[in-house]
Amino acid sequence: MNFPKVGSNIEIHSYKHNGLIHRIWEETIVLKGTSKVVIGGNDRILVKESDGRHWRTREPAICYFDAEKWFNTIGMIRSDGIYYYCNLGSPFTWDQEALKYIDYDLDIKVFPDMTFKS
Repeated sequence: MNFPKVGSNIEIHSYKHNGLIHRIWEETIVLKGTSKVVIGGNDRILVKESDGRHWRTREPAICYFDAEKWFNTIGMIRSDGIYYYCNLGSPFTWDQEALKYIDYDLDIKVFPDMTFKS
């Protein structure tokens, strides 16, 4: 099976447990891509919601996806520090169309001072 190659642009698709699409991130550059881990970077990319709305991310971000762990993490790089967002989600799959996972809507946001909110 082929996996995303370093330097390639991929889409990221999150789904709900019922199999319906939840959100699509249109461009993420693969910084590391293996059968077990994908690390990507993006900045001010278009995000499409399942209800037709769309928006752009506000800052550069690094995202980590694991093929064996039930979470993924995004580090958002802002002027006052790095904000971490951890999604409880299924391990990722890759099918040449996009990196895909199920989002279970259980999230933790960690602020630069290491306080957090769930």
